Amino acid sequence: MAKKSVRCDIDTRLREANVLPPPDPCLGDGPRIVIRPHRDGWANVLSETRAGLLRYIIDIRMTSSFSRPFAVCDYWFETPWDNPGFYWLPDPGRDHRYKLPDCASEYAREEVLNHRNLVLYPGMTIAGIFLGVSTTPLPRKFRNNAPFKFVLEDDFENRFSGKIPMLVDRSERMDSPEARAGRRRTAPREAAPLSLQDSAVSAKAPTSALKSSGDKKRVHKS
Repeated sequence: MAKKSVRCDIDTRLREANVLPPPDPCLGDGPRIVIRPHRDGWANVLSETRAGLLRYIIDIRMTSSFSRPFAVCDYWFETPWDNPGFYWLPDPGRDHRYKLPDCASEYAREEVLNHRNLVLYPGMTIAGIFLGVSTTPLPRKFRNNAPFKFVLEDDFENRFSGKIPMLVDRSERMDSPEARAGRRRTAPREAAPLSLQDSAVSAKAPTSALKSSGDKKRVHKS
């Protein structure tokens, strides 16, 4: 679980100003905040750098059907593996762009949600990108995609989540010099070509050796 480190008190301030009603005693049937991928296809990517870092690009949209404003005070994601090395990218500041490590792509500050105080009003949809990095390795069993659940929480601990499929991209890591060297060390050696002299010796193998081989085969079957 990777949580946002700073909580907010927007709900509290709205309630004190009589803008926000008391928390719902019962949220009723069905979700009030729908969380889903922003675009069709694999816009959500978990990529591995040559140094072994993991870059998280989470492109989602959140839609509210609450009868009151829903102020997001905390957000995190849940994965089947422990992820203690994860952190959200910090705000680069005005007139600057978000940049992931070892990546040529940059993201305009206005399209990234990391630094924003999010308030979903009834019927409102917010879409954007969350960016994060982790030093925790991704388990090898996740080759092509990884399960992922994104969670939102307000000041009253109302929580809503959505499953977000993540594409796993290890191509950069597999192309690193270390990975290529490892593949060379583990690659099977080619057998030396058989010479004519070796062929002649093999053709004159004693009958007893052939019989012994046949005996072993029968024992294996039994």
